[in-house]
Amino acid sequence: MAERASGAVIGECGVHYLEGGPDIELGHKLARAYWGQGLAAEAAQACLGRALVERAERVVAIVDPANIRSARVLNPVMRIPALGPDTVQRPGREHAPLMHLAAQRAGHREIR
Repeated sequence: MAERASGAVIGECGVHYLEGGPDIELGHKLARAYWGQGLAAEAAQACLGRALVERAERVVAIVDPANIRSARVLNPVMRIPALGPDTVQRPGREHAPLMHLAAQRAGHREIR
């Protein structure tokens, strides 16, 4: 993500395949100075739309429930309600409770 006026990099948003599964994960981060302007939500929506059109049947977002700002960005962007708390092995955060959100391409059944 780049600031339009200056071209300065202010964050990133994208997708990657999750290890060991067919799902793609959506992730984002944004410089604190740009929080609260809707930029992360706009980027997340664009990346999600592109991923669902181009190649994914389902895109997930895995959010630490303590990260309230990230959950606020991703909850309205993702089209399937939270799948609920789960435990996911993440380097440095083993056994951390995480919130799973999902969106899927139209015409595909939800996979849990």
